[in-house]
Amino acid sequence: MRWITREHVKVDRVACPWLIRRYVDPEAEFLFVPAADVAAVAEREGATVWSGSAPRGPVRYDGLVRRLVLLVMAASMAVACGPAPGPTAGASGRIVFSSHRDGTTSIYLLDVTTGEEIRLTSHDGYADIPRWSPDGMRIAFTADWAAADPPDCPSACPADVWIMDADGDHTKRISLGDTAEVAESWSPDGASLLIDQFDDGGNLQVVTLDGSGSGSSVALTSGPPNGHADWSPDGTTLVFTSLRDGDRELYLMAFDGTDQRNLTRFPEADDNLARWSPDGRRIVFFSERDGNREIYVMDADGRNLVRLTDSPADDWFPEWSPDGRQIVFVSNRDGDDELFVMAADGMGLRQITFNDAEDGKPDWTD
Repeated sequence: MRWITREHVKVDRVACPWLIRRYVDPEAEFLFVPAADVAAVAEREGATVWSGSAPRGPVRYDGLVRRLVLLVMAASMAVACGPAPGPTAGASGRIVFSSHRDGTTSIYLLDVTTGEEIRLTSHDGYADIPRWSPDGMRIAFTADWAAADPPDCPSACPADVWIMDADGDHTKRISLGDTAEVAESWSPDGASLLIDQFDDGGNLQVVTLDGSGSGSSVALTSGPPNGHADWSPDGTTLVFTSLRDGDRELYLMAFDGTDQRNLTRFPEADDNLARWSPDGRRIVFFSERDGNREIYVMDADGRNLVRLTDSPADDWFPEWSPDGRQIVFVSNRDGDDELFVMAADGMGLRQITFNDAEDGKPDWTD
């Protein structure tokens, strides 16, 4: 028989299809439709409606069997379809991310163990792309408090790099000039920031921080756009994205900008947003080489490439957990951009944010 609920399945309903097929209807067919259409489609298709509690509609069981089925479902759904457990079982730490859920792009903090979410920035403008300091005490991010949050920020906004405490207090502006800037990564000792400066399309600079929150800068790249960089855990190497060959490919260079060399070579599609594993042995990134954005992982020398996700949706912006055992990333498989977590081998996929706005650009610390 057919079962129906509203589309964009959230945590209160995500386990119910499994329970229905296991305990009630092994041949169940599930329909997901807009909330306003549930009643009409259910009547037209003769479908049973469920919404995270006991089902509504013509359950086709009689007598003792029907009562037993409803008892099992009520008990099972009370556990599996009720309040969400912690978002990542067996994991811990804090994930900082950006979201448009309150009307403008702001920075939020997610407690991985409890699932509690806290808004860290509350200005009317634009705040995005948060990056944890190595000690988990500060967050670098990009902001333009006067921007109207246009869709092409930060590259088209006069955005600056800012630093704040982990609780959102004590913001300080890190300024390099009049062009838009994005904080890409901290040095392992927390003394410097890798910044993508959108002059001539984007180039990388290292800013050495001082006590005032500003500091001196040194250019690492020039020419064709270069950006989306990450500092290796041992501090010796940077991985970054470059358009110097006509498409987005991953490159490596020494921390001082020397010894720049190509890491990926797939001219038919883009490779982008690479991040080092905590042990420095692997690199995770997203690529469009299989037709849409998917998450891949490879050794630090570019060997042993493995595709981790396989979805018709876009999966991108990956980031490692502090212990390197899990990866958080952004996907629109729920209908809008949400955060998902999977094991480092691509198994155990789990959604961890649930709302109708865009959530993205995560970073994970202890």
